[in-house]
Amino acid sequence: MAALNPGGKIFIHEFILDNTMDKPLFPALFSLNMFLGTKQGQSYSEQQLTDMLTRQGVKDIETIGKLNC
Repeated sequence: MAALNPGGKIFIHEFILDNTMDKPLFPALFSLNMFLGTKQGQSYSEQQLTDMLTRQGVKDIETIGKLNC
């Protein structure tokens, strides 16, 4: 990632879906709202976010807080 200095950090604050993509309820409803209100909006699962970051060369990915909404 050319835009991130070595040792830099990325923080993602998001309504994250389970890997089944259908729960918890609030992120699922938020994803539906994003789909209806934008061209390509949606919520993502933790695995999808991890995969996107890994493809860009991000290492040491860690989840530090998770709320059950």
